[in-house]
Amino acid sequence: MLRWTSNIIDSSPSLKEAAKVIGKVAFQAWFIWKSRNGLVFNHEQVDPSSTIIRAAKAQSEYELINAVQSQVLDHCDDPPLAISAWRKPTPGSFKINCDVAMKREGLRANAAVVVRNDRGELTDGSTYFFKCSSVLQGELEAIRKACFLARDMCAVPVTIESDNKTAILLSASELVPPWEVYPLIMDIRAVKKQRNLEFIWVKRSANKVAHRVASLAAKGKLSLDWVANSPASLVSLLLHDNQWQNLLYQRCGNIDIPYPFGIGPSCPIADGFAVTCNDSFNPPKPFINSINLEVLHVSLSGTVQVNNPVIASNCSGRADGQDVNFLAIQFSFSDTYNRENYSTLPMYTPFSHITYGVHAGPTRRPHMLCEGREY
Repeated sequence: MLRWTSNIIDSSPSLKEAAKVIGKVAFQAWFIWKSRNGLVFNHEQVDPSSTIIRAAKAQSEYELINAVQSQVLDHCDDPPLAISAWRKPTPGSFKINCDVAMKREGLRANAAVVVRNDRGELTDGSTYFFKCSSVLQGELEAIRKACFLARDMCAVPVTIESDNKTAILLSASELVPPWEVYPLIMDIRAVKKQRNLEFIWVKRSANKVAHRVASLAAKGKLSLDWVANSPASLVSLLLHDNQWQNLLYQRCGNIDIPYPFGIGPSCPIADGFAVTCNDSFNPPKPFINSINLEVLHVSLSGTVQVNNPVIASNCSGRADGQDVNFLAIQFSFSDTYNRENYSTLPMYTPFSHITYGVHAGPTRRPHMLCEGREY
């Protein structure tokens, strides 16, 4: 096999052409293996022509997805990262998760659209059967259905999530879509413009509820009133999402407190990340116990914005920041954020950024540049 692969690479005019030939053989071998297993274990009849056609379709879709992703990433300086756990929408808004379950023969699919409110409660949803020629088309059909549902929800803010990266990138961008899915993308973008929808790519682990609904619908095991009377397996996933959400994503006043920080003794990853929600303020304000600073914003990228001025020595009209002892905890004032974001501002900056997960050592203050000099 290694010798054959080397010969293909050497004899092909380019690596791209060699990859196509090797990919064709790989897809054919994989679908032959799947057909063989279906015959041996499930006693399914094998149609050689159908096997070859399905392998060719799979390869074509794979190449299409790669081309679309390359095109999108070429126009995107910072590609989005997938979210690994379901999160409640912001207060007063709704989140729609969608997924599709494909039949084995690849021409029939069931789409599922699940709507939840800011408390994580299942409020609406739908499933429907349709014919499609690829997984991408099926995923976009589900997203289009979600858009139509969001359109009927008046002026309520709505976020749509899917675990198909290509479908989300096509829906969120303005690039020319492949002709195979052009009508679907145009419908999605029309509703997006009308309702100002947000599209988010999530991992399968954050889309389990929609996936379960689509799977149950495909198997004919979902009742017509599944939203009001959800099956036990679906209720279990909904409870799991809410329990995990309560652990990973708390709220104090208007500030979200995600893990590794936490409010309460059992929520933070360590004592240094414990947060107290001070309800003597209106609205309540969160404070990091270990450094006694008010939290203004927590980023999952590893920084916390705190209510502590950036020091700028020898600059008139600016106050000094509070000394903070980082000796026993994994925090450090972020030189990058404090310098890049505030060094050129002519006015006093009342907050600074802290990087968590990094040992800083002794007592420090946030700093910035002033009159071309670093302090």
